[in-house]
Amino acid sequence: MSPLSGTAPTSSLSNKILLVTLGDPNGIGPEVVAKSVPRAARCAPVVLIGSLRALMLAAPALVRRCRPIEKGVLLSSRASLPDGLYQIDPASAGFRPQPGRMTAQAARSAFDAFCLAVEILASDPARFSLVTAPMSKEACMRAGIRFSGHTGYLGEIFGVKPLMLLMAGAVRVALVTEHIPISRVPDRVTAAAVLRALTTLASGLADLGVTRRPRIAVLGLNPHAGEGGRIGTEDSRIDRAIRAFNRTRRGVAMGPLPADSAFSPESVRRLHPHAFLAMYHDQGLIPVKRAGLHLAVNITLGLPARRTSPAHGTAYDIAGRRIADPRSMRLAIDWALR
Repeated sequence: MSPLSGTAPTSSLSNKILLVTLGDPNGIGPEVVAKSVPRAARCAPVVLIGSLRALMLAAPALVRRCRPIEKGVLLSSRASLPDGLYQIDPASAGFRPQPGRMTAQAARSAFDAFCLAVEILASDPARFSLVTAPMSKEACMRAGIRFSGHTGYLGEIFGVKPLMLLMAGAVRVALVTEHIPISRVPDRVTAAAVLRALTTLASGLADLGVTRRPRIAVLGLNPHAGEGGRIGTEDSRIDRAIRAFNRTRRGVAMGPLPADSAFSPESVRRLHPHAFLAMYHDQGLIPVKRAGLHLAVNITLGLPARRTSPAHGTAYDIAGRRIADPRSMRLAIDWALR
């Protein structure tokens, strides 16, 4: 059962503290966060990290319910924190959000908030969970910030190789590679990388309560999964990883499968997979987002702490209009507290 299905008493989740970054203050992050956190605050302490001015623009009534809290309190205190809403604003003095505009100042504000959240998360991974609202990689690049994505940054901080898992209803897709140019994908699809992803995915599905011995449909990289080497040789590496994984008996990996048919109803009925493993970003995310962008959630597997996020981006085109759909953010918060 979801922890958010009804009201809950103080410290109902053993005082698990939820950290929620507001993302780019000029995007829809503050709005979808404001629409999503009130019900979570009934069953857990929720700390909002980001521009107070941006949150005020999105939901002034919510700001009045937030209690300021210092970073040091979260880093040093082990005392019980009552359920409710808390807020930390790391934005530089004088920062003013401009909804709908991509600016370097907003990118720096979002990145500073994320770094603060990660510092708190890393201080006690068992005590905190993290939900991140969207940031713009392009805005970060323009601002001179080295940032290829939340998942990779968290992997560097924790010294692990995390795995991105996107879920939309019954569709679950993990990615061997993420935000890299398509020209670099073949070199990254090694047998070791695919085996590591399969192992992390199997453990993650067990931790999420899906199954302890998953069936994983593994996509090939080339058309027709390489046609036995006639259309590229990369799929032979994927095949080696599949055979190595199956010897571990942690699950059953099937493939490599032609990516153009793996998600078809006929294939799903035949294979009954618990999840898919895609080789690159769009190969896996197109079917997830077709299943429903606002019904999808991103979960980072392989970390010592729980981190989730909505599946959408900053949506500058509708920022500040109060029409953003919060369902994906609500799913991210729900999964972070499970």
